[in-house]
Amino acid sequence: MLKDYPRSIRYTFTLLGIFLTLFGIIQAKEFLYPLVFGALLAYLLYPLANFFEKKLFPRVFSILLSEMIGIIIIYGIGLFLVRQVSRIIDDFPDLRHQAIHNVSLFLSSLETQFGIADQKIEGFLRSAVENLFTGTREQYNKLFVDLAGTVLKMALLPVYVFLFLFYRTKFAYFILKTIPKERHLVTINVLRKIATVATRYMGGMFIVVLILAIINSTALTLIGIKYAILLGISASLFSFIPYFGNVIGGTYAVLFSLLVMPSPVYALKVAILFFLVHAFENNILSPNIVGDAVEINPFFVILGLISAAMVWGLPGMMVIIPVLAVTKIILDNVPALAPYGYLLGPKGTRHHSLTGENLGKFLKRIIKFYRRIFLGRQ
Repeated sequence: MLKDYPRSIRYTFTLLGIFLTLFGIIQAKEFLYPLVFGALLAYLLYPLANFFEKKLFPRVFSILLSEMIGIIIIYGIGLFLVRQVSRIIDDFPDLRHQAIHNVSLFLSSLETQFGIADQKIEGFLRSAVENLFTGTREQYNKLFVDLAGTVLKMALLPVYVFLFLFYRTKFAYFILKTIPKERHLVTINVLRKIATVATRYMGGMFIVVLILAIINSTALTLIGIKYAILLGISASLFSFIPYFGNVIGGTYAVLFSLLVMPSPVYALKVAILFFLVHAFENNILSPNIVGDAVEINPFFVILGLISAAMVWGLPGMMVIIPVLAVTKIILDNVPALAPYGYLLGPKGTRHHSLTGENLGKFLKRIIKFYRRIFLGRQ
């Protein structure tokens, strides 16, 4: 037992274990992230599969039917997006002409308003636009080839989802067999919490993305942006990445509007739109749909996102939040690790947060201060 060794040796073994685990996660990412996605999608499809199993079919047919519904939805969305991208590629000559015209107007306004006429800036911007729109068909063909490679890597995903759903009871019994009997009740509660959190988070995020796709596409269409539906759906998909997702999607939409729309006013409208959508999503939409399913404080959410991006890239950023939530549930229910669960959670800082209650108290203090100083009242 490590307890028999000096503290320095125990810490050394602990650090070595952490580094070896991280090394294994990085080296095996091509195998692991489809497996993690499969587990999360299994939680997403579990309510539907469980409904079919209880009401209509045996487990095998219930899972297959649920997967077929999911595949049809994903295939339909993917086919629509591919057609929209093909339209953009066909329109690239016109878009290139408009982008070069917009860059010329921008450089002219710099020279007229501020007296800036730097040939290096002009050459850089023009070459950037030329590179963006020249040889694009070959570049996008390469992009589709890379995308197809990614899809092939995820080809086992439906198999993983099926097996996770089919063997879910066996997995639960296996975990119970590894735990002492006096801890069985706690373990069952932990498994139920994990299932509830993962299902609620995945289902809630899909609903949030769907609502944002409708809002973004409708608003961009009303503004008059080209390819509004494609931009709206693409921007909403980034919402799977907390905090940064809407910013990334909105930035792409603003830059696209600056390049291909006839006036920078369109880009300004798009920026205002995504600022409002970001505020709506963070303060109203996600809290009411996803709620407190993921009780991780923002500091560790941001650390987790950065770490996951370094280790697994974009797939890591998409799965890290439910992984952190599951980790916190486990930590909370292991007495020796409970302090780490407390560190991950939001408890202990809520009275400092900008909640409605705290804002109300702050406004009351401001009014009381104003009355005492300016009106002489207590």
